[in-house]
Amino acid sequence: MDECEANNGGCEHICNNGIGNFSCECQQGYTLEDNTFNCTGKCMPWALVS
Repeated sequence: MDECEANNGGCEHICNNGIGNFSCECQQGYTLEDNTFNCTGKCMPWALVS
């Protein structure tokens, strides 16, 4: 069974399917929240406009 197939497994960014389980992962520059589904962005200094 591929848990990632339906609704991306509930993951906000990346869903990794394994044998008998799955996990969520965030794109670069984001961290996985405690709920293990959502991602929070980090402030990138080069993205700030002065």
